[in-house]
Amino acid sequence: MDQLKLDVNSNLEQNMMEEQHKMEINCYCGGEVSHITGKCLECNNDVITINGNAKITIIDKNGNKITQEDFNFRNEIVEFKDYFKFNEDYPDPTNGLLPINQQYFYISSIFLDGWINYVTIIKAFLITNYEPYDNNLKSLENFNDINFNHIHTKINKFFDDDVALLAKSKSGQFWFFYYDQDCSDCIIGRFETADSNEVVMQYFTNFCNKLSLSYTNADNLEIKPAIELDVKMFKGWISF
Repeated sequence: MDQLKLDVNSNLEQNMMEEQHKMEINCYCGGEVSHITGKCLECNNDVITINGNAKITIIDKNGNKITQEDFNFRNEIVEFKDYFKFNEDYPDPTNGLLPINQQYFYISSIFLDGWINYVTIIKAFLITNYEPYDNNLKSLENFNDINFNHIHTKINKFFDDDVALLAKSKSGQFWFFYYDQDCSDCIIGRFETADSNEVVMQYFTNFCNKLSLSYTNADNLEIKPAIELDVKMFKGWISF
């Protein structure tokens, strides 16, 4: 009888471990992954394979095996993006104001300029996309030194690469600004969340680091994280 109890407890413990694995796995799109098929229930992509002992092998969208650490890092981008429920490419701003929990992609930097001056920047990063990383570090030095004597901040006067900004409005909404050097390919979004400033800023930091890492890796360059900018240096009337 005692042995039977041990076997039952062992099986229950194994089932609980398997259930825990099931709950921890999410697709890159944010959808839930079936523990039976290993497919995402939202986009139907193959995400994982599960062995008989419940160990997990993670497969990316290109069919390559990746580590659990890398998978978790990629999912941090998904967690930040989850604040936005809808995306719209090439929007017509005259059709209405930017809805909450939505992003506009491929929009002019001028549109971003119209909003950035009505919110408070709480986190800022220079993303290595177009320029070598060392050039961006030099730009950071110029920004910190020269801009100190300027009344108004003109972003592309100091930087030849992309700039990502997280801001907050007086009403408590978070705003996301992405200034792309291809000035018609910018992004703007706003969202509401019960998460604290610290949590949102950490997700935003992870997002920016991964973005910069992916750009440098795609160009076969030395992989570099995003470069944090001092938010106090954005002064006066801000524009691109």
